[in-house]
Amino acid sequence: MKVVKQGTSEGDSDRDWLPSGLPLLKESEKSDLSTAQLVKLFFILVVELGIGVLLAVGALAASERYAIFSGRTSNPGVALDVIQKFELEYLYIALVILGRTVSWVNMYPMVVWKQRVMHMKAGNLRANMQIFKMIGDGAGSNAIVLETEGDVGGYNRANRSLTHMVENMAAVLVLMLAVGFVYPLLACLFTTLWCFGRVSHQMGYATGGYGKHGAGFGLSAIASGALQGLCCLIVWKTILR
Repeated sequence: MKVVKQGTSEGDSDRDWLPSGLPLLKESEKSDLSTAQLVKLFFILVVELGIGVLLAVGALAASERYAIFSGRTSNPGVALDVIQKFELEYLYIALVILGRTVSWVNMYPMVVWKQRVMHMKAGNLRANMQIFKMIGDGAGSNAIVLETEGDVGGYNRANRSLTHMVENMAAVLVLMLAVGFVYPLLACLFTTLWCFGRVSHQMGYATGGYGKHGAGFGLSAIASGALQGLCCLIVWKTILR
């Protein structure tokens, strides 16, 4: 297999790159396809949900203190009675399962397969969701990827961020509505945080390149996890009634 040493704007110039333009990875650098990888991914999703529950508990306690301090009263018990009457706790369980499934489907390509195609220092090359190739007579061996330079690169990454938002938005929408039925203030706050995270993700990605979107991703993940955590608390409170 032919290997070239090339400086590239796509990533680390000190690495070996294939003639196709993709980075050369040693077998020791690639993620394996064993069950252990799936267990690792499952563990990550469980930990994320646990953090979401902790955030939900803290946010709920803070909102209750705010209500007492401001003299405003809220009565989530009425909503919980409705949930219990119509056995809607199963709906809230389903929403948590949906949220975790969306996270799994988003993370599986990255955790398991992406590490077999490109390393962490591949830079803006990592913004590619697919790697294409030419076929037919006279087809070249070069991989076909997103343009990453200049204004076109910023445009591509901004749209990549939009795609990532769409991938996650459906679950967030139904979580917002379900949580808002019981805790409208918290639903508003965490949805606002999610929106701020998405805007930060897009602007960071477009202007700063791969890696600069991390803070926005973190904020949106925290907000989504907290909404799922609140669903867990709603189920728990309904069961205890």
